[in-house]
Amino acid sequence: MAFKKMKLTSQKKVQSLLFFCFLGISTASAGPFETAVSPEHQKGVHVKIIKYISRELAIDVTFHYAPLGRRVHMLGSGQLDLLVGLRKTPQREKSFIFIEPAYTTGKPASGFYINTKTKNSVDENATSAGKTIAITTGAAYIEDYKLAFPYTVIKVVSLVQAIKMLKKGRIDAFIYGKKAANIELNKMNLNYIKPSLTITPIMHKNNSSYIAISKSSKLINHINQLSQISSNLRNGKYKELHDSHYQ
Repeated sequence: MAFKKMKLTSQKKVQSLLFFCFLGISTASAGPFETAVSPEHQKGVHVKIIKYISRELAIDVTFHYAPLGRRVHMLGSGQLDLLVGLRKTPQREKSFIFIEPAYTTGKPASGFYINTKTKNSVDENATSAGKTIAITTGAAYIEDYKLAFPYTVIKVVSLVQAIKMLKKGRIDAFIYGKKAANIELNKMNLNYIKPSLTITPIMHKNNSSYIAISKSSKLINHINQLSQISSNLRNGKYKELHDSHYQ
């Protein structure tokens, strides 16, 4: 009897597997998909977007936490299945798949942050020659700026690192997304570190935010669903998630 019971159990497993394959759900996609967000924003908008994607796909998600540059590398190498909030560049298109359409469009939302307590602050005049500007590894915001003075760019791993370096005078400015930067600066009570009013994004290219997946992602068979999800985000769902987070 024990042998017969084991045989029936095995048959049920085969039947279940065939059933899932019939539905177009492979064994690879049956488990959670892997994603990552900034360690500084573990409850941020990107997390809300990814959880929405998970619900719509009816697939669980596993979160990892890493700086942007590391996240992009992990997606390109297949360690992650999906990222959100990415801007499309020719180099990135070689490494992973951007889901069309973009779920946000519009002007860059970055700020060129300076320490307003510093006498020799950054401006568009000759006094700004030789300034040092920090950007987070993997970020593309600096492409939106056309700076008229010589400068050196250094890469940092996080927003908090950039803020601390600017506060200590080790850099002259940093570039980061305004909403996230303003929230962090408010938490740190550093209201004298502000976006420049004279140095603003003017290039206006590659401003859209995309969902992107690895070329070896377990979500590769869900591109059509992801495209519909991105359309839903673009048509109002993103604003709903965004506004609920920043209220």
